[in-house]
Amino acid sequence: MRIRRVKAGMRLLLSLNDWFKHICSWKNPQDSLEVVFCIALLCYLPTIACKLFFYMTALQGFKGFMQFRRRVRALVDSGAEAAASVLISPRGATGNGVEFRGDAATAAAAAAVAAAACGGAREAVGTMVDVTIGGGVVEAGSDDEAGEDSKVPVGTVAEFKRKFAELIELGLLLQNLFDDVASLLERMQAILSFQDMIASCLTIVACVLLVGVVALLGFPTTVFLVLLWQVRPPSLRDALPPPPFIYFMKLPCKSAAEFG
Repeated sequence: MRIRRVKAGMRLLLSLNDWFKHICSWKNPQDSLEVVFCIALLCYLPTIACKLFFYMTALQGFKGFMQFRRRVRALVDSGAEAAASVLISPRGATGNGVEFRGDAATAAAAAAVAAAACGGAREAVGTMVDVTIGGGVVEAGSDDEAGEDSKVPVGTVAEFKRKFAELIELGLLLQNLFDDVASLLERMQAILSFQDMIASCLTIVACVLLVGVVALLGFPTTVFLVLLWQVRPPSLRDALPPPPFIYFMKLPCKSAAEFG
């Protein structure tokens, strides 16, 4: 369960990565041009850009609140007071140890409405009286939709093996993350300590040129041009990484020395 919670928390980063790839692909020129306009507004008029961002966030929150009120009013008008109480209560919607007293038909209707309102099927873990509890909501088509916890009996060797495999997967993920950070710091140390004389000299020249460009064009224009280059159309992109990045990845570090 913990490894699935970690993966669910990382879905935001994955969705941001997919959105950035969509913008850089220019499959929808309108979306890419809107991003370019927002970049220009943020670079040259940051105060107005921040105000617009807060106004749009407040507007989206107000629209979501009004939709929630209309949905609850529709449930109450249809005579499903019990289902509406389950929908309003966060603990009732997720089923985290809440006991629902009533007949089987009312309990089943409340559980079905709560699952539909939360946007997915319920992951069965246990039961209390007539209502399924625990597990929360899983997305349709995901690996957890079938209810993995309900298939593996509690307190068995199969459950221990499954949790041990999830723990190993999480440990390997953290190990790779720390290894990448350590390799990046070692390569930066190689530049700053002049272990590679050519790389250190090229870095100094690049910093001097960057200072000259910022002094000539100004900081907002420089940032705008850099961000604009990041979202350039595919026709202006190269399949190979840029030469500075390739040279930086060839700098000495312990992980590269261990794997040859």
